[in-house]
Amino acid sequence: MRQLNSLLNALQFSIHLQSPTELTPSLLIAILEALLSERVQYDVTSDTPDIIDIQKTKIFIGVLGVDVLKRDVGLTNLDPCRLANGGLEECTHVAKLLCWIGRTLNYIGDDPFEVNNEALSVPYESHSPSTSITTRTSFTTSNLSMRYASSSNTSVDSNIPSTPTPKATPRAATLGPRPRCIHEIPSPILTSFDGVDPATTETETETLRTLSRKKVRRTGYISPVDEEMELLSFEQSRSMSSNSTCNTSHDGDHSLSLTALQESAARTIYLYQERARLLEEVARLESQQSQSS
Repeated sequence: MRQLNSLLNALQFSIHLQSPTELTPSLLIAILEALLSERVQYDVTSDTPDIIDIQKTKIFIGVLGVDVLKRDVGLTNLDPCRLANGGLEECTHVAKLLCWIGRTLNYIGDDPFEVNNEALSVPYESHSPSTSITTRTSFTTSNLSMRYASSSNTSVDSNIPSTPTPKATPRAATLGPRPRCIHEIPSPILTSFDGVDPATTETETETLRTLSRKKVRRTGYISPVDEEMELLSFEQSRSMSSNSTCNTSHDGDHSLSLTALQESAARTIYLYQERARLLEEVARLESQQSQSS
């Protein structure tokens, strides 16, 4: 918890957490906004507090993976309901991820008093009823990695009771290689992939760091609002908008009437031509009749 509290302090949050389960949905959204240096816009579609919290956790999971990490790190395997309700496993994994981001972006440093990373190598497993072997995944071993090698430290200290590691069984051996620690996997952000230009990867990393280092301004003077000026500006904007709408409708009516006139003129010409043809035909028939008689 030292590193997590250090990250909160670096982001100018004057709170101290005792457990990862204190990461409420509102606090997660606030941390996300501090990392992005901008407000996260979302629509609340319910009046029920529990549903609102679940919506916030879904937004946190989505924006963190797409806009901050820009990589698929297994966040979609987290259960938003359990995270919103303070599930220990889900909150612990989110705390580890936030601390990893804090170390990567130089918000926090290496803490020698943290426990070893081996305690974090247990794969994350969702507790939803539809869970199967194919949906089991290690949240910390999907794509993330640490750049601190094997001496890297975790983000949760020994105050959190750890789950005993189960003994290996023949069935577990058939599931694949053992779960690796988070620092043992090549980083998709700090190292380049095959076929990817290293310069491009470094540029993306620098852009992410520069964006995340921006502090949220919490001081300064805001001048009083001039209500008359605001009302006048609003009226002018509304009148300009209405005039633009009227002009657009007039233009549309004018173009429509012009098209109708053109069609009417063409029809008139066609009727005159048809009348002339019929008169010519009548004259020809009368001429034939007069000749025959």
